[in-house]
Amino acid sequence: GESLTEISRSSIAALDELTLMRMKNPLAQAIIEWRYLAKGVLFLGQIREHASGAEDGRVHPDYQPLVRTGRMTCKDPNFQQMPAGKDLGVRAAFVAPPGYKLWLMDFDQLQLRLLAMLSGDKTMLDVFKSGGDIHDMTRKAMRIEERRPAKVINFAGVFGGSEGTVADQMFEAGVAPEIVARAGEFLAAFNRRYPGVKRTYWRMKEAAEKDPWVKLPSGRKRRLDHGRERTSMNTAIQMWEADSTKSAFVKLGPAARNLGGWISGFVHDEFHVVLPESVPEEKVWELVTLCED
Repeated sequence: GESLTEISRSSIAALDELTLMRMKNPLAQAIIEWRYLAKGVLFLGQIREHASGAEDGRVHPDYQPLVRTGRMTCKDPNFQQMPAGKDLGVRAAFVAPPGYKLWLMDFDQLQLRLLAMLSGDKTMLDVFKSGGDIHDMTRKAMRIEERRPAKVINFAGVFGGSEGTVADQMFEAGVAPEIVARAGEFLAAFNRRYPGVKRTYWRMKEAAEKDPWVKLPSGRKRRLDHGRERTSMNTAIQMWEADSTKSAFVKLGPAARNLGGWISGFVHDEFHVVLPESVPEEKVWELVTLCED
């Protein structure tokens, strides 16, 4: 691999993680680890700052339901960009108040299911029809134990991510460097396995160059800005996802309040629901079923 002395005229800080991971140098590996830990520390610092300024000592982010595709976004702080590495302990900072439990409810592979319907890719549709798990299939194809790298690869297929983008997302998720360095290989394998996805990406991009409106089967549509035609498939999936999750939101909120609880947070397609400890588990499952209707 390339040594650090060979790039001494470049700024180390400007190097992307994929380049660093391909270097056979202890200093490069130390920089990788430092960057990974620094992102977790920075996010925890933001949480502490926001919590210290609130009357109840808790974080109250600003959720925005109508930005761009209509997908729920978040800021101050942005929960949807929290570092996902388990060893960072960021998620451990989110707890229920005394006397309550925090429940996490999310849709099973929602974006990939929408992608399968949108693209009509036969292999992907067959997996879902048989009750399969695409993340697990990708994990096995990659011959790795962890599920997180497989999820990153699959979502890259949804959003048209490049090798560098995939590597960055794996890095943020705490994936081992030797796996991150093979990001391009795994992404190419995904495209070979699900050819209908790539065909749909190019078909929708070309269609958007002629007609900038992205339309859903429901009739909802959104106009793409000039130069953003490549995001047409991504936009359609996020619009569809927004419709699905917001419909669940409308049902879940009142139902949680009837049990003495509330929705405390929302990350992509995952609801954070706080309920009294006295609520039996069967009642919690009723909330889950409600979101599926």
